[in-house]
Amino acid sequence: MSLEGYTPVQRRQSVGGRWRARTAQVVFWCLLVSAGAFAAEDPASTPEAHPVDPLHPALEAPGDAVIPPGQEDLLAGMLGRGGTLPAGCALEAAEADHALVKATYTCPTGPVVFELQHPSKAPEGAARTERFAITLVSGSPPSELQNAVQSLIRSRETDFKWKFLEPASPPSSRPPIGLVAAALLGIAALGWVVRRRMSARRASPS
Repeated sequence: MSLEGYTPVQRRQSVGGRWRARTAQVVFWCLLVSAGAFAAEDPASTPEAHPVDPLHPALEAPGDAVIPPGQEDLLAGMLGRGGTLPAGCALEAAEADHALVKATYTCPTGPVVFELQHPSKAPEGAARTERFAITLVSGSPPSELQNAVQSLIRSRETDFKWKFLEPASPPSSRPPIGLVAAALLGIAALGWVVRRRMSARRASPS
């Protein structure tokens, strides 16, 4: 835009209007960047490390032991799958769910159900091995079956690995990095605008 033909007062007004427009643009873009930084680093949008499972509230506490995937065949072998068990019993089903292993056996006296879990969670009276607590849930198992199941578990449990839940990271008290960067950018941009405007005033004829 040429200022030829303008009076000095009109020339200063025109230059001032252009710098006010540029300043408004800079402020607008700084606010836009700041809003984006808030949205990108909003703690409410960050998922927790260990979301609460309403069906298993006992797993909410850090340090609880759970069964990681990939050990199903090992557990089935520990419980007697494919082998011969005493007293005419046989493994019917084995299921791992979070922190529990449920084993169901068929016996001449009726079905028998055991549960295996980490020893730290064992109820009173549960049989223990190095890495498991064994609890009779239902049925009347022959004593030979109980002994055989415990022996099988002890012979193979060294290959089993528990996974322990870690505590969620506490929210940071530091300001979001994106917001700090946007604020610094805004300060630098406004400083540049002010310097250019002062230079323009000095260069304009009075």
